[in-house]
Amino acid sequence: MPSIPIIGQFEAPTMVFACKYFYLNATINNPDGKAYFVNCTVEISNSIILKWENSTDTFSEYQDTNNYCTLDTANSFKTTVNSTAYKLSWKIRLGWNYPEGSVDVIATNTKVFDVFGASGSNSYTGLFHFEDDLIVASASVDDSRINPSQNIAFSGHVYYESTTIPPAEGNSALSFDGVDDYVEIADASSLRNFTQGLTYCAWINTSDFTLHEGSVRRILDKNARLSFGVYPKQRLFFRLRINDTNYDHVSDSLIPSGEWVFVAVTYDGSNVIFYIDGVPDTPQPRIGVIDEVTGNQFIGCYFTKTSGCFNGIIDEVRIYNRVLSATEISEHYQGIYRNETGLALYLNFDGDTLDRSGQWNHGTNYGATWTNGYANINVKIELQGLLKGTVAVVNSTSGTFTIPVMAESNPGQYYYTVYATTPAGNTRQNQTLSIIVDRVKIIEGGTTQSSVCIGETQIIWFKAIYEFDNSEFNESCGRLYLNGSAMKWSATNKRWEYEYTPDTLGPKTFQITSVLDTKHGLTCINDVAGVQTITVHTRWYEPIVWLINSPYFWVTISIIILILLFRFKVIEVEIEKSPKSY
Repeated sequence: MPSIPIIGQFEAPTMVFACKYFYLNATINNPDGKAYFVNCTVEISNSIILKWENSTDTFSEYQDTNNYCTLDTANSFKTTVNSTAYKLSWKIRLGWNYPEGSVDVIATNTKVFDVFGASGSNSYTGLFHFEDDLIVASASVDDSRINPSQNIAFSGHVYYESTTIPPAEGNSALSFDGVDDYVEIADASSLRNFTQGLTYCAWINTSDFTLHEGSVRRILDKNARLSFGVYPKQRLFFRLRINDTNYDHVSDSLIPSGEWVFVAVTYDGSNVIFYIDGVPDTPQPRIGVIDEVTGNQFIGCYFTKTSGCFNGIIDEVRIYNRVLSATEISEHYQGIYRNETGLALYLNFDGDTLDRSGQWNHGTNYGATWTNGYANINVKIELQGLLKGTVAVVNSTSGTFTIPVMAESNPGQYYYTVYATTPAGNTRQNQTLSIIVDRVKIIEGGTTQSSVCIGETQIIWFKAIYEFDNSEFNESCGRLYLNGSAMKWSATNKRWEYEYTPDTLGPKTFQITSVLDTKHGLTCINDVAGVQTITVHTRWYEPIVWLINSPYFWVTISIIILILLFRFKVIEVEIEKSPKSY
């Protein structure tokens, strides 16, 4: 009589985290021998059933009505235990939408079948705990006392709750070898009709710009008529086809080498605009409507499959059959997606090449290998409930993030909240950071005398404070500059002074032009003292002195004296007459 097959020895990590792959193991035993196995199914909480078929040695998802689970079939496998037993290993990950808590193996659909129709069943309570909450474990800002409207950067770490494990892991991006790796998508009308404009977006990481001039490593390519890629000398490339003619465009701005960068290009019928990390390049004119280009869509290579291949990592590929605005592109760089109208393709490469746009433009991977990409996590900065900055590029290896924010325009102390959200909206812990917005305030100014003579030394002076706390800005804090010249601090008078000795006539104006703040690094000035003016003139006797010192003065006087002496006959001139001739 045939023996009854047995299923048991369930294994998994004690803690399983959202979107991180792990192995769910089950050992099956048939005393009659392994050849008699037909299949095996394992059900875990929330109606996920995993299956193995002996005849084809394939692993699959038998049931997952809520789309909670992703199975990595390529890396699922069986291991021979002995002559009657196998260990089955499903490599899976559970999404953010999977309910948090203890996960059981359910007896109802956890079974192993043999060729005789016999089956064995088993269950396991609390096999692992599922965790999908995140915490902002640390946060800091690059400067805590800043100028109004100054750009600052928040940074920190995001981990799963009660751990130092960053969100997501491998299989969240695709690595292309630059030789023959690619993803292919069947031709579809949604990927060839761009009469209303076009937008390509992707995250890339490459340091390979070795192709000879004129060659391109393709990010996206459709029959060599619509192409987006990396050009030599670290520039972006875009080709579009109008009226049966190909037109090539190359970005002015450079792509950072060897780091993650968000790249995009748009065409609206008039201009091609490249974007690097959300910043637009100079528009390049091109008039016309894009031709309808047939042929399969390729990612990571030229349509020939063996040339123009991308060497690096590609993640988060999006194609729109409309033009995204500069604001939308900037928001995409920050992980904000407000309007998905016109989305024709969205491959997030989170363990598969499925299209999440709703257009069913699923891809097939040929050779590209799974690697670390960016976790689909939003980290946000809020000030009194208002969103000030966000980013969706948490590093999946370290959990680090960086968010640029523009500071407030008025002096004061501001408390920013830093928190993380998952696609399911889960977060458990945030951080609060205090930032002081400040500037140097010139509160008073003056001169020793407002009216002075040439050569007379005067003092121009100013008093300054930090506007935030009214503390004195003195020589221990830095220096003030008057009309571009450094002032000196007077400890006696508690003010900044500058000695001025005029050498020309007329009004002279004096104003604080800059500040060197060695204490807080501030550069912004609030000058309420304003401009100080000194009028320079001459003394009453100075024209006489000038005249006396003039080289022509005594010549003139001599001539005048001679004229007077002749006039009053003090000096007479006798003229001798010659005798008459008779």
